[in-house]
Amino acid sequence: MQTAQEKAEQERKETEAYRRSLNEQVYEQARLRSEILEKQLKQEYQARTLSHQTFFVVSLLYGIIVTLFTAFYSGAFIRDFKAFFDSAWAFIYLCSENLFKVANWASQLGDRIPHPVASMVIHWLLWILVILLLGVGSISLLAICAIKGCKHYANQYADTISLSVWLLSLACLIWFGDFIRDFIPINLIVLLFLIHILYLWIRVYLKRNWYRFR
Repeated sequence: MQTAQEKAEQERKETEAYRRSLNEQVYEQARLRSEILEKQLKQEYQARTLSHQTFFVVSLLYGIIVTLFTAFYSGAFIRDFKAFFDSAWAFIYLCSENLFKVANWASQLGDRIPHPVASMVIHWLLWILVILLLGVGSISLLAICAIKGCKHYANQYADTISLSVWLLSLACLIWFGDFIRDFIPINLIVLLFLIHILYLWIRVYLKRNWYRFR
């Protein structure tokens, strides 16, 4: 009787072991099939994504080329483009001229020293000091701010949406530049930057409110 029970128990254990082994094999086969299917879906998704991105990039390049070639035939845009950089150069020249005036005025303090050698040394020392503090200091500060601003823009807003806004705004200003200038007496390049600043402000506003009400 005990031998029969032991035999039945042994058969039950073997049956359970076989069932566990069979379940493990089924699970392993299902896992492999799931991984293969997931890999295939990822490959198909990446292929479609790459195809769409390629089409989008080609379309953007085509739009950029057409827009730039069209810009050469827009009289208002060409005039405002030249005027913008002429004004920028005039502003830089004015700042440089005022900087040298301030440096010359400060260096005159050294001329009040009766000793000629000391007067000349103090004169040029004050002149160089003003140039370094005001000129180089201002340029360095602007460069640091510009670099940080460009990095922040590249990390947060440099995407296809921003590029599309740039191209769409540029195309509208090129095609309808004369019509816009009849209603708004503003430089088209300045208006282009103002439009993009407005777009960034709207995007920041929507982003903050999205996180607030999420």
